[in-house]
Amino acid sequence: MNKRKWTGAVLSAMMVISMLVFPGFSSAQGNINLDGQRKRAKQIKTKQMLQHFASKREKQRRDAVHSKSGASLLDVNEVDFSDKIDSYHWHVYHLTVSEAGTIQVNSNGTPSKVMYDIFPWNPEDEKVYHHGDTLPAGEYDFVVQYNDIEFDPTETDFNYDFTVNGVQMTVDNNVPTVETTSPATHNVHLAKGTTSVTFAGSVSGANNAGISMGSQGKGVIEVSTSAPYSKDIPVQAGYNFATLTASEWSSNMAIEFFKIKVSGMKRIAGADRYEVSANISRLLQDTYPFPTDTVVIARGDLYTDALSGGALASFYGAPILLTGTNALPEKIKQEIEVMMYSHAIILGGTGSVSTNVENQLKAMGLTTERYDGANRFAVSAKIAGKISKVTGTDTAFIASGLNFPDALSASSPSGQMMMPILLVSKDYVPAEIDAFIKSHPNVKQFIIVGGPGTVSDAVATKIASYSHVGKDNVYRVGGANRFEVGVNLVDFFGLTYQQYGFMDPHTLVFANGLDFPDALSGGPLAAKLYAPIMLSYPTRLDGKVNEFLNANENEVIYILGGTGSVSTTVEQQLNAKIQ
Repeated sequence: MNKRKWTGAVLSAMMVISMLVFPGFSSAQGNINLDGQRKRAKQIKTKQMLQHFASKREKQRRDAVHSKSGASLLDVNEVDFSDKIDSYHWHVYHLTVSEAGTIQVNSNGTPSKVMYDIFPWNPEDEKVYHHGDTLPAGEYDFVVQYNDIEFDPTETDFNYDFTVNGVQMTVDNNVPTVETTSPATHNVHLAKGTTSVTFAGSVSGANNAGISMGSQGKGVIEVSTSAPYSKDIPVQAGYNFATLTASEWSSNMAIEFFKIKVSGMKRIAGADRYEVSANISRLLQDTYPFPTDTVVIARGDLYTDALSGGALASFYGAPILLTGTNALPEKIKQEIEVMMYSHAIILGGTGSVSTNVENQLKAMGLTTERYDGANRFAVSAKIAGKISKVTGTDTAFIASGLNFPDALSASSPSGQMMMPILLVSKDYVPAEIDAFIKSHPNVKQFIIVGGPGTVSDAVATKIASYSHVGKDNVYRVGGANRFEVGVNLVDFFGLTYQQYGFMDPHTLVFANGLDFPDALSGGPLAAKLYAPIMLSYPTRLDGKVNEFLNANENEVIYILGGTGSVSTTVEQQLNAKIQ
């Protein structure tokens, strides 16, 4: 039997069935448009990455004034940025604008596959600037990158040539040159048991260069900027995100990205749900090369307030750590201290996470903010309001607020594209959610997760009735049960992979589908790995999940929780299905 490569030629049988079951609303993938959503998500992630580098670049600029490595600053009102780039490189040109003006950017025939964004250094300025915008005086990064790395990656170089004028600026119009000979490609797939990968190449025109593997410094290795280098870097089963960064004193940078996937299985276990969430936090930060200072705190014995928190956590690149209502568990305190989180977002009111927990966090040196409300729907609406404000989202999920599985299955695509999850009752839209939809006309596409048994057709009809929505903008991803809903979400976001989402269906995150805590903590990890969350019975695989695995090319599987959550029997079954 041929395994599914997920290159997306036809709709799966599951989606055809969905079209037949829910004829009143659009279920065909071909109608939904997530282009704007994915572009906004990419801009947000780019800005967060630049902010990660900001302090280091500023220090380098101060320290290296007397060893300028051949770079020269121009004080001009027009500059050309020209070079070549593929999917896996960014070029970052730093601008200092002396007075406000209308910026003009001419692409000079640059292919549409190559895009630019202008990001302010000021973290309080959330705008992304483009041609024709008024650029205030200040410092900016002009970032050139490939438009579709997540959907249409290529090793082919594209020449670009941008002419920028309209403002007086101080700028260096050269970036460091990075030439990597090993690995031979940027999407690297290694066999089970591989423990290291060799990086080799050369860097020129830079003051500093290094390879980052994991945000806490594990595997961060400096490389020469004056001679060829070769370094063996450790990798582990699953995803390993590596970044080669070369920077010069002017703050210009060349960044090269690698996704290194080692086939295999990894279980993230712990003595209890709290330790599992701490261990997921550690893996989240060790896997990804850019750290966060933010952590999301949620009640560990009740899911209601935290169901909508996945997109918010992903916006900050933050883990979700579980807590007791009245006190932080010891493992959670240790994780906060080790990872040096400095800001905590609390989900729910003081009945869910008490003021005592908040005071413990403050005593540990963290600043705090709280998303609370009269009920779970009010909390959901408040979180959605924040996501809408910072991302300008045009799409939201609708899921049951009375049961957890469907919202948790949606937490990965919600986090990947920073689309809020709005919680509803089975047969009506709560007043708080109704008010959110009415006051946010920019949110005009809705994806209902779950069948009519969890979110009724009456709710779908209500959503479609809003003047800025209409039935053609309401989609449903259903299924016979929670397990099949998860499979169908992979079909919806993964089958036509290049068009609809960041999801990599060959990397899977499994959690107990009959209890919520492990999947709740695992949402941000799944989003960071571009992986769906798949639900399982504790001691056996659901039939539809098993069918999916048999038809799929499974490369990496993560299991959330100990053997009491997902048994060794299920683990053995999953391991046997890895390619």
